[in-house]
Amino acid sequence: MKRWKVISTNVTIGVFFLLGGIEYAVILPTLFNFVVNRFHGPDWMYGMILSAFSFAQLFSNPLLGYCCDRFKNAKWVVIFGNFFELGGNFLYFTAPSEYWLLVARLLSGFGAGAGSAIFAQIARTSTVAERTKVFSLALMARQCGMLLGPAFNAFLKDCHFNIGPFRVDAFTSPGIFMACLFLLHQIMMLFLYYDQPPISQCQENEPDKSVDNSEKSRILHSGSMNTYGTQENEAISVTPGGNTGYSINASSEDEEVAIRKPHKKGFLAGILREELIVLLTAQFVVFFNQTSFETLVIPLTESLLGWGELANSIMYGVVGLQAMIVFFLLTIISKKIEDRWLMVIGIICQTFSLVWDIGFFGHATRHTPTNLMAFIISTFFIVGGVPFFIVSSSSLFSKLTDEETQGLTQGFRRAITNIATIFGPLYAGGLVDNLYATFGVMAGLVIFLAIIFFMSFKTLRAPNKQRHKDDQN
Repeated sequence: MKRWKVISTNVTIGVFFLLGGIEYAVILPTLFNFVVNRFHGPDWMYGMILSAFSFAQLFSNPLLGYCCDRFKNAKWVVIFGNFFELGGNFLYFTAPSEYWLLVARLLSGFGAGAGSAIFAQIARTSTVAERTKVFSLALMARQCGMLLGPAFNAFLKDCHFNIGPFRVDAFTSPGIFMACLFLLHQIMMLFLYYDQPPISQCQENEPDKSVDNSEKSRILHSGSMNTYGTQENEAISVTPGGNTGYSINASSEDEEVAIRKPHKKGFLAGILREELIVLLTAQFVVFFNQTSFETLVIPLTESLLGWGELANSIMYGVVGLQAMIVFFLLTIISKKIEDRWLMVIGIICQTFSLVWDIGFFGHATRHTPTNLMAFIISTFFIVGGVPFFIVSSSSLFSKLTDEETQGLTQGFRRAITNIATIFGPLYAGGLVDNLYATFGVMAGLVIFLAIIFFMSFKTLRAPNKQRHKDDQN
């Protein structure tokens, strides 16, 4: 593929994640007042609308990911998803009641599920060595969008005019604004995005001197592949998502680790493996704790520090900047440090932060001199540790699953994340006045994750065959 096509495709992918961050940052600040003050809706409706986005993604992520696998075309899957984003945001702009806002966020959430197709395409077109870096860049683009969101809110809140019968003001302007941005992205997808061939296809077209021709022939013809990458003949497997067994070198000391493959065929048989279950558990725990902490931040700063909207906005800006710096750092060190060791850093940071929270905030009182320093240290470690975990676990998950089913497996992984983002706020919101219980359960989940993580540590690395190919390239 020509270089300009690769560049335009990468820019279009970056804009997709950028818009996801902007949408989050411009919709959420005014949503509560939109529901309660404009439509006089109950408080629980605000929670319903807030969760609707993640609830819709719970179904659209696997569905759109499967479509990407089925038709081998991420471009039209994303274009299809963008129509829902367009419709959802325009409906948010024109909504006559809070119930239409609920429908609008459901539509937008369904469209956001196209992200599973993007992640699948990234996994197929990047080498194992560079994948963590590419995942980090994608998530950094989303974080950049969340930083830009408050800047857009600065002028959106001052909008006061009509478009035909529809009023444009601080509540409705985010909807029409995001609809226009997704329309621009739709045009970019049509004219600037090109599906690149899988990296494995490019490698097959080049002579592989490291493998004997007779051995390659035996591997390729040892069994016929079914829809989800499993083989009829269980003697040999060459893909990490296959259903047969083989061994890889687990360390430089030639310690052998057997990657157990289930003998049943199908998607579930390929996903229900020890190392993948650990990674999915990690996704749930980290996002559950992250969204729980986000839910507690505003009540904590108001009750213990006496902060208002301005101070909280500055805090969110500093936190977002820190996260971007960590994502950028990951793009540099990801080729030198294995994914599992990056996850260790994330576990240590989050464990320290939550134990610190229990010790300081469980009995803290308003305006205590140590409150500010305690809050800064806690936030620094939890915000600094989350990117290490999110990027490395997502990247490693793609390396341990079959290339042919990346859309569905990435959709399944993101669906687990959506479950966590639904239950995290619901859990923390009900225990704002009992911080011992809130932080205690969060810390317990991280400790449980650390135990199963270290028990499965040897299996949490990319298959040796893939790493060997990347080293040769």
